[in-house]
Amino acid sequence: MLEKEEKLLWWEVKEIDFPILGRNNFRKLGLKVIQDSEDNFEDKLKQSENEEMASRNEKIACIESKVELLKRETLAKFKKLFEENKTLKNFRYKVEFKLEFKVEQQKGRRIPIHVQDAVEKELQRLIKEGRISKLEQVGENVFVSPALVAVKGDGSVKIAMDTVRLNKQIVKKTSQMPNLIELLDQVSIKITTDQEQELWNSLIDLEYAFGQIDLDEETARHCVIANGKATGDYQFNRGFYGLAHPPAILWEKMV
Repeated sequence: MLEKEEKLLWWEVKEIDFPILGRNNFRKLGLKVIQDSEDNFEDKLKQSENEEMASRNEKIACIESKVELLKRETLAKFKKLFEENKTLKNFRYKVEFKLEFKVEQQKGRRIPIHVQDAVEKELQRLIKEGRISKLEQVGENVFVSPALVAVKGDGSVKIAMDTVRLNKQIVKKTSQMPNLIELLDQVSIKITTDQEQELWNSLIDLEYAFGQIDLDEETARHCVIANGKATGDYQFNRGFYGLAHPPAILWEKMV
């Protein structure tokens, strides 16, 4: 077999899985060129895409199955944590009011008619869980703030308090909270430590997260929300979104 040196021209093209050498290079290499019809090429391309999609769906289903199994095992292993431990033990949050603290009673905001049923249902649930208490009468020396109602995508609601004016009466304490960059650095270190180890990243959505913090009696006395005549007035017995310091407190207790 005679050896012959040939100069070949190559083109780098971006395709899925069909490399192109070029007709001239085929001839110089002594290769036979078999041209598929356009329809046959499209069929192969479609078949490749379908196989890739099926493989992707299979991987997703496998991951979802593992996640569901892990969730069940975690809930069973830490049943007390998820079903019984609702508050921080041996801790009550007491705010420090400013020396010039002055009681202010704001009027409640009107609750839209189309969400009043959902609000009433949520209030009853919070009462049952001990997060809030309904007040028959509000004294003159109690701070009162408007309620805030957030409507979720599933039609349920979340109830909080407009604490802008109340927080102005509280002595602010400095706290060191981790920022996003620090958290990402910690995740990066974990990923690069052992690349062979299977890594799971999870997200925990804590329902009324700050509700795990019991409020001191004097603090709770000033955490009253006015919902107007439609639903009445309620006092928070546990922490809630908007009140000064619970985020830092919860983070400190968690880590």
